[in-house]
Parts: sequence; structure tokens; C-alpha cells
Amino acid sequence: MKGKPLGSLLFFSLVELYFLLTLAIGIWEKKIPVMLGHFDYGDA
Repeated sequence: MKGKPLGSLLFFSLVELYFLLTLAIGIWEKKIPVMLGHFDYGDA
């Protein structure tokens, strides 16, 4: 009985961590081309 809540808590925290990581990577990947684009326009 004691191990089950701990396991579910760990599972949900891992899911949340994975979701946040995926979201951060998605934002980062969208941000990098925009920054590179701005740098390219600035140089030109």
C-alpha cells in the first residue's frame, strides 16, 4: 500500500518532466532559426 502512491507520484513527475522538456526543446528549436534569421538580416 505504501509503495503504490510513491510509484504513481514518481510516474506523474516523470511525465510532467518529459512534457516540460519537450515543450522547452520545441520553443528552443523555434527560437534558434528566428535568432539566426535576425543575425543574417543584420549582417546583410
